[in-house]
Order: sequence, then structure tokens, then C-alpha cells
Amino acid sequence: MRGWHITLALIIVLLVAGCSSGSGNTGGNKAGSEGGAEGERQTAVIEPKKVEVADLRDGVKMMSSLTKDFKQAVEADDEKQRKELVAQIAGVWEAIKADLKVQSADTYPTVEGEMAEFLDSASGDKIDKELVIQQDYKLYQRFRDLGKALEQQPQV
Repeated sequence: MRGWHITLALIIVLLVAGCSSGSGNTGGNKAGSEGGAEGERQTAVIEPKKVEVADLRDGVKMMSSLTKDFKQAVEADDEKQRKELVAQIAGVWEAIKADLKVQSADTYPTVEGEMAEFLDSASGDKIDKELVIQQDYKLYQRFRDLGKALEQQPQV
């Protein structure tokens, strides 16, 4: 009978230790992400640059231009310019995403997912050049097409 109590006590101790380390890991992962040590959620590393965007059309045009410039910076191995452009892209995204969600509700989830993947890949100190160029080009095409679609809509 006594062995059963010891086993139960050990199980409880392990469960409590597992739960407390699990909740500690959640905070640890977040802190690691913000510090860039983990590399899993690098979007936390990005500090979106405050960008003035007149409206959704203006923001979409800006995104087309910024994604084009980003590709050139990556190809030229210009780390400083790449990081600046990622911050600008993130800033424009923050400025337009609510309007995009309203005006292009069918397209928004796709764009949001592509943007999250891109920002995650493009924001770290070490990047996979081929991957971010592919993601960037996909975004460039997406925003180019959105721009054409918005031009056909009457301006509000």
C-alpha cells in the first residue's frame, strides 16, 4: 500500500513540474523570439516602421514598390537595406490590413498568410535568400494584382 502512495506522489510531482515548466516555456519562447535567439517566430523581431498611407490603393502601390526594392537589396546582399525594407513592408502592412480585410475579404486570408510567412522568413539576421526572394515575388504579384483590381473599383 505504501508503494502506491509513493508512485502517486511521484506522478503528481512530475505533472506539476511538467505544467510549471510548460508555462515557463511559453514565456521563454516569447522572450526568445523577441530577442531573436529562437528564430521560430521572427516576426516579433520586426519593429514595423511607422508609414503614412493615404488609403488602401496607396498602400498597395507602396507594397509593390517596396517588395521590388526588397528583392534588389537581397540580391545585392545589402543587409542594412533589407532590414529597413522589411520594417517598411511590415509598417505598410499594419496600415492597410484592416482596409484590405474589408474591401477584399475573399483575398485577405491568403495575403495575411503569405505576409506572415514572408515577414517570418525575411526578418532574421540569417535568411534563406532563395526562399525570401520567392516569397517576396509572390507578394509582389499579389499586390500588383490587388492594385489592378482596386483601380477598376470606383474610389470611395
